[in-house]
Amino acid sequence: MSLVFAINGQRFELELSSVDPSTTLLEFLRYQTPFKSVKLSCGEGGCGACVVLLSKYDPILKNVEGFTVSSCLTLLCSVNHCSITTSEGLGNSRDGFHSIHNRFSGFHASQCGFCTPGMSVSLFSALLDSTSSSSEFTVVEAEKAVSGNLCRCTGYRPIIDACKSFASDVDIEDLGFNSFCKKTSLPRFDSEKRVCTFPEFLKDDEIKSTDSGTLKWCSPGSVEELQIILGACKANSDVVSVKLVAGNTSTGYYKDEKERNYDRYVDLTRIAEMREIRESHNGVEIGAVATISKVIAALKEIHMFGKLAAHMEKIAARFIRNFASIGGNLVMAQRKHFPSDMATILLAAGASVNIMSLSRGLEKVTLEQFLQGPPLDVYDLVLSIEIPFWHHEASSGDLVFETYRAAPRPLGSALAYLNAAFLAEVNLDTKEIVNCRLAFGAYGTKHAIRCKEVEEFLSGKLLTDNVLYEAITLLGKIVKPQEGTSNPAYRSSLAQGFLFNFFHSLEKPGHHLDQPMLSSSQHVPIDKEFYPVGDPATKSGASLQASGEAVYVDDIPAPTNCLYGAFIYSTKPSAKIKGIRFKDNSVPDGVVAVISCEDVPKSGKNVGDVQGTYIAEAIIENVASSLPLEADTIRNINLHTYESLALFYKDAAGEPHEYTLSSMWDKLAVSSNFEERVSIVRVFNEFNIWRKRGISRVPIIYPVSMFATPGRVSVLSDGTIVVEVGGIELGQGLWTKVKQMTSYALGLLKCGATEELLDKIRVVQSDTLSMVQGNFTGGSTTSEGSCAAVRLCCETLVKRLKPLMEKSDGPISWNKLISQAYAQSVNLSASDLYTPEEKPTKYLNYGVAVSEVEVDLLTGHTTVLQTDILYDSGKSLNPAVDLGQIEGAFVQGLGFFMLEEYITDSEGLLVTHSTWTYKIPTVDTIPRQFNVEMLNSGRHEMRVLSSKASGEPPLLLAASVHCATREAIKEARKQLRMWKGEDGPRLMFQLPVPASMPVVKELCGLDIVESYLEWKSLVNSSL
Repeated sequence: MSLVFAINGQRFELELSSVDPSTTLLEFLRYQTPFKSVKLSCGEGGCGACVVLLSKYDPILKNVEGFTVSSCLTLLCSVNHCSITTSEGLGNSRDGFHSIHNRFSGFHASQCGFCTPGMSVSLFSALLDSTSSSSEFTVVEAEKAVSGNLCRCTGYRPIIDACKSFASDVDIEDLGFNSFCKKTSLPRFDSEKRVCTFPEFLKDDEIKSTDSGTLKWCSPGSVEELQIILGACKANSDVVSVKLVAGNTSTGYYKDEKERNYDRYVDLTRIAEMREIRESHNGVEIGAVATISKVIAALKEIHMFGKLAAHMEKIAARFIRNFASIGGNLVMAQRKHFPSDMATILLAAGASVNIMSLSRGLEKVTLEQFLQGPPLDVYDLVLSIEIPFWHHEASSGDLVFETYRAAPRPLGSALAYLNAAFLAEVNLDTKEIVNCRLAFGAYGTKHAIRCKEVEEFLSGKLLTDNVLYEAITLLGKIVKPQEGTSNPAYRSSLAQGFLFNFFHSLEKPGHHLDQPMLSSSQHVPIDKEFYPVGDPATKSGASLQASGEAVYVDDIPAPTNCLYGAFIYSTKPSAKIKGIRFKDNSVPDGVVAVISCEDVPKSGKNVGDVQGTYIAEAIIENVASSLPLEADTIRNINLHTYESLALFYKDAAGEPHEYTLSSMWDKLAVSSNFEERVSIVRVFNEFNIWRKRGISRVPIIYPVSMFATPGRVSVLSDGTIVVEVGGIELGQGLWTKVKQMTSYALGLLKCGATEELLDKIRVVQSDTLSMVQGNFTGGSTTSEGSCAAVRLCCETLVKRLKPLMEKSDGPISWNKLISQAYAQSVNLSASDLYTPEEKPTKYLNYGVAVSEVEVDLLTGHTTVLQTDILYDSGKSLNPAVDLGQIEGAFVQGLGFFMLEEYITDSEGLLVTHSTWTYKIPTVDTIPRQFNVEMLNSGRHEMRVLSSKASGEPPLLLAASVHCATREAIKEARKQLRMWKGEDGPRLMFQLPVPASMPVVKELCGLDIVESYLEWKSLVNSSL
C-alpha cells in the first residue's frame, strides 16, 4: 500500500509500511523535503508558524477544497491523496513572488520573518475561500484572516493592512504606511494565476480503504469495516494498543500523546457517514468527524443556530478548526475533562450523542448523560451528535438563546476562564420565565454542567430584580471551581455576571457590542538630506521571508559531531544551589561538558527599564490618588526642564535644543484631542454602568549607549559591493539601514544614480573570524553603530577612488571606475572600527503616548480603544523600519503590562509555559485605533547622521494602557462604593502587572452584580 500526496505540485509516494504513523507533516516537510518555510515553534497548533494549505479533491462534486492546517499536529499518513501548498509554493525568488509576499514586503509587515510564511498561507487560504464561495473578500474577513497567527515583532498593524489591501471594500488611502502609496489601486487577488493547489495526477488516483491487518495505519471506509478492525484489536488488547485519529489536534494540548507509541492508528476521516451533516424536521445530525469549520458553515445556514456557529468561531484558530473534529472535542471533554466550549454550548442546546460500543452496540444518550458517564472506552466512539430544533412550550413565549465566554483573546485561540450558554423561553410582555436551560463550563470542573437548581427556581417566575438576585446568589453556591483551580472567585463571579447579563438584557438589550474594526494613521517624516539614508525603503529580504526562503538557524544542516546545549534545572524552587552532580556520580552518555556561571561571566539578575517605568508611574498614580489632582497633572508638574535633565543625566542630556519631551507632551495633547477626550470619557462613565473608560498620557525618557562596532566594505571587480558588520540582522532592519548608508557614503563620488548603486550592495552575515571585534547586538543602537562603521569604511574607499575620478576627463560610471581601480591595484576593501569615545556614549530618547481603554465590569476584559504615540526619532535612517520598531515595541509592552502572566505552582515550577497558558498580544488585543507620529527633531551633531534609536524605548509607552486601565477601574470602584453606601474617597489601590482579566475584575468588584441589585432594590423601596 502506498501513501501518495503532492507538495507544491511535486508528487511524493511512500510505502505505507515504511512510514512511522506518528510522523507529522511538519517533520516530513522540514527533514525530508527542501521546503523549509514551515517552522517548528510551539508544536501545539497555537502560533501558526507551521501553517500549510491542504487541498482535497471530491470526485463526486468534481471540485477541490483547500484549507489551512497546522502541520505540527497533522499526521503524515492522514494526507493520503491530498495536496500540500507551502509559502514557497505560492511564489518564490526563482519563479516570481506571489502578490501576497509583495504586499507583506510593501506594507513593511515582516521583521524577523519567522511567522510570515504561515501568515502568507493563512491569507492565501482566506482569499481562496472568498473566491470559491463567490463572495467578496471584505475588511472584516481580512482582519480575521490571520487572527490565529502569532507575531512578536510587528505589532500586527502592518500585517492587517497588508491583508486589507486585498479587500473589495477598502480604499488604499485608508491603509497604513506602505510602498504602494503612490498608486491609486492595487491588483486584486487572482486565484487562478500561477498557483496550482491540486495537481491533476492526484485526481486520477482512486482512494481506497486500507487495512491489510499488518499495517500500523489503517483507514476503514465504512462503520462496518471500523467495527471489524476495533473488534480484532480488542481481541488482542493485551498486545495491541489503538489510537483513533481524526484531526490529531488533541496532541497540541495533551503532550504525552505525542510520546506514546501505538500499535494501530485507525483513521476515521474516510468514513463518509461519520463526516456527513444532515438536516431533518427534528434538527441537525452531525457526523462525529465533521470538522468544526464544516459544522460552523452548516449551522450558519440555520437561523436558529446562528449563535452556536458564532461561538464556535471562537474555538481555537481557523487552521485548527479546519482539521479538528466536533466528536474529538467532546470526547476530550468527557474522557480527559478538557475545558471545552463545544460541550457547554451544545449542552444548553439540548444535544444528544450517538455512540457505537463494541459491547453494547449502538446507543443514544443526552450530552449531559454522556459527560457525566464513565470515560469512554478506547474501543467505543461517538458516531454523531444531534442538535434538536427548539420549540415553544407556551404560545406566548419567546425563545432566547445566548452564549458567553471570558478569555484573554476576543477572537479565540485561548481557553476560557468560564464559558456559558443559556436557552430560555420568556414572555417578553409579562417578563415571565416559562422555562430555561443554563449551562456552564471550563471554570475548573470536570465537565460542563447544567445548573438545574437555578433553572427550577427561575421557571414560572416573573423576572424582577429580587428574583434575579436570589438566582445569582443560588448560582454562586453551585458554580464552585475545584481546589487548585486558578482564580476561583473570579470564575464564580463570571458565572453570576453572565446570568445577570442574559436576563438583564431582556429588559435593556444592547450589552453585547461588536469589537470595533482596526484603523490607524501614521505620520512619517521623509528627509532626503542624506538620500538614500532616510528613505522608507522596504526591509531587505522581506519577500524572501514571506516566501519562506530566508534561512534560519534551524534550517542549516547540523555539522558532524555538533554539540547541543540543554539547561539543567534545579530540583527545588527558590533554592541556593550548592553544587551540580549526576546520579551515581557518572556522566551520562553523550555529555561532553557542564558549563556553570563560573564559565560564563554575567551581570546581576536588577530591575529593568520596563519595571522601573511601572514603579515610577505607580508612584505618580498613588500621589494623585492621595491629592485632589489628576495623575496627568502630577506628570505635567514633574516633567524635566532642561536644567534638571542635565543635572540628572549629565552629558547624555545633549544640547538644549535636543530636549524635545516638554514640547512633545503639549503637541500630542493637541493631535490626540486629549483634553476633549478626557471630558468625553467622563460623560461616558457617568451614563454607563457596566463599562468604564479610562484615558492616560505617559511620557518616557530612555537612555541608550553606543558601543564599538566593526565593519568592512569590499568592492568586487564587477562593481558589486559586499558589506560585513558586527551587528546581527534580527529583523530590526539593520542590514537595510547599512545598505542605505553604504549607498549614501559611496554615492558621494557621484558615479551614476544612487538607486543603481543601492542595487549593487549586498550585506553578508559575518562571523567571529571576519569581524574579530564584533560586539553584542542589543541596546537599540547596533544599527546606528553598524552604519557608522560602514560610513568610515566608505570614506576610506572614497579617498582611494577620488584620485582616479579626478584623472578622468568627465563623468565616469561606477563600473568603469572600479575596472580602472582594479587595473591599478587600488585596495578596494576597507575595514574600520567605529568607537564612540570622542562623543558622549549615551544619549536620551523621548516619547509620549495617550491611550484610552474600556473595561467590561462583568468580565474584567480591557479593550484598548485608541493609542496615539509621538516619538522623537531624530532624522530616521529608515522611517519605515523605525515605524515598525515603534509599533512592535509598543505592542510587546502591551503584552507585558496587560497579558503575559508568569505563574508558578506551589512548588515554584512555571505553569504558564505554553501557548495554552502564556498569552502574548494578538490581532484582537492591539489598539483598535493605532496612531503613530514620528518627530523629526532636526540635527543632532553627536548622532549618526542625526538619527536616534527606535527599538526598545517605545516599549515603555505601553504603560499608558496600564495607567488608563487604572483610571477605568477607579471609576468602577467609585460606583461600587456608592452602591454599597460607603463614604469617603478611599480610592488608593495597587494594579499589578500584568493587569489581566481576573486582576481587573477583582479590583472592579467580584460582587458587583449583587451590589448593584441590592442598591437598586433599596432605591426602589424608598420610592
